[in-house]
Amino acid sequence: MPSRESSTGLRAALGVVRLTLMNQPPAFRRDGRSSLTVDIEPPGAVVGRHERADVMLCGGDDELYVSNFHLLIEPSGGLWVARDNGSTHGTVAHERTRGRVALRPHQPLPLVDGMEIELAGVARVRVALVALGDVVPTLPPRGGAAAGAPAWIVDADQRELAELLTAPRRRGRTERVAAEDVAQALHCSATKAHNVRRALARHREVERHLDADAHVTFLMLADALALAFPYLVEPRSDPDPR
Repeated sequence: MPSRESSTGLRAALGVVRLTLMNQPPAFRRDGRSSLTVDIEPPGAVVGRHERADVMLCGGDDELYVSNFHLLIEPSGGLWVARDNGSTHGTVAHERTRGRVALRPHQPLPLVDGMEIELAGVARVRVALVALGDVVPTLPPRGGAAAGAPAWIVDADQRELAELLTAPRRRGRTERVAAEDVAQALHCSATKAHNVRRALARHREVERHLDADAHVTFLMLADALALAFPYLVEPRSDPDPR
């Protein structure tokens, strides 16, 4: 596991690596919390299925194909790199310019924004390189209640829509809100509701979690918002002690 100390200058220069799971299960588990998105800061982190991995993958039978300490993500030479830790079933990266790249054990592969990494052919994650100034805290304080829409949604109508679409998840449920419910709750016409939806879908923190399909429904937007705010997909109860 990474052992080098993180300096303030290194953290400021590199920012963080944001990993988002593209298929569920499994889910990320870190510091007793589960989510579909995790930020990795210097000096890096090991991703694997062992409970002692910095970021644990858990929640599905396919996770057994992922090695205990499968992948190391760390700074090297001023860049973020990924290294396969000699895993049993391997690691493959997919990027626009080079296509499919199989990682050689322990050899560094520079991370590129938008790259997708596949662990053992069963867990696929998308990589985002996020500047430190753009890192927005999304987890509520340990033991605290989940917050509403974060401050980076500044438009009042968009905040109201985000609150509405994510309210069921904050109550521990996964029900979705229909378009008719949105228009009624916002006390506006269906046309305005759709305009607000389109504007919120274009927000950079939300857009990255949406499919390429130009027709973004309220249901798709609700899922994207849940991924953009990781605290909304975390279990609200204490972890199973078994």
